[in-house]
Amino acid sequence: PGRTIQSLLGLAPNTDIENFDINNPAFEVKNNPSMPKYDLVVIDEGSMCATGLKDLIIDTAFKHGVKVLFVYDAAQLAPVGEDIIPVDTDPRIHISEELTDIIRTDNSNPILATYTTIRNNLTSSKDTFSHKSRISSDRSCGEIYFKDLRDFEVRAVKRFWTLFNEGKVTSDKILAWTNNAVSRWN
Repeated sequence: PGRTIQSLLGLAPNTDIENFDINNPAFEVKNNPSMPKYDLVVIDEGSMCATGLKDLIIDTAFKHGVKVLFVYDAAQLAPVGEDIIPVDTDPRIHISEELTDIIRTDNSNPILATYTTIRNNLTSSKDTFSHKSRISSDRSCGEIYFKDLRDFEVRAVKRFWTLFNEGKVTSDKILAWTNNAVSRWN
């Protein structure tokens, strides 16, 4: 059965209303962890586990004799606020690289070239891809580049208003790096 990491570790939000920050909720161990019920726990998207979370997972697993398998993509970005993927450098974790082909999408996706360029330049500070807007022929996906934030804001608001009027409020999304940025758009 699937479980959240919070459930596995017995974590719950620290709901001190006076100091609560919706954009950065604090968690602490408040419940009994469910991890001891299992012999093996598979953590999907393990590259997103920040150092503290990764350490808590390993410590809890060790305490209860549970094996942990972190499944992740080394070409992913590091967790927010970290420079590296913590599970990639922890000496307690044995790394086995079985799948070496990174497959994100098929070749018809107009943003594949950008994905590939970003992935291949993760350690470079140079932006080496062309900023050319591309939309798929069926208009189901694509990318548009803007030179200034105001142009983007006007276009995004107009697009969302059109979708709202058409009853398609979930067809387009804005992705952002932080919860604060997402909250501003919401």
